[in-house]
Amino acid sequence: MLRMTVVETTEQTTTLQLEGRIVEGWTQELRRACIELLALTPALVLDVEMVTFIDETGIEMLRHLKRNHVHIVGCSMFVSELLERTAKHRDTGFLSTYYA
Repeated sequence: MLRMTVVETTEQTTTLQLEGRIVEGWTQELRRACIELLALTPALVLDVEMVTFIDETGIEMLRHLKRNHVHIVGCSMFVSELLERTAKHRDTGFLSTYYA
């Protein structure tokens, strides 16, 4: 399960706190929530500090959001590294399951 909570909103930025698991089945809900929030404010911050598990689909979604100017904060060093390295290892079978 992935819980998404708006924890702060200003005229310029909305912060969405994620808690739980970012896995296939929840990534489209995350995408939809981000699109809706970006329609309301020019900047979106995702706080992933409370995320406990991310699968390949979740990593790909976070990378997609990051490329589209969504700021991701609260990452463990492991998740930060995955967000940077995923594309390099995509075809090697390196990705399977990730723990935050």
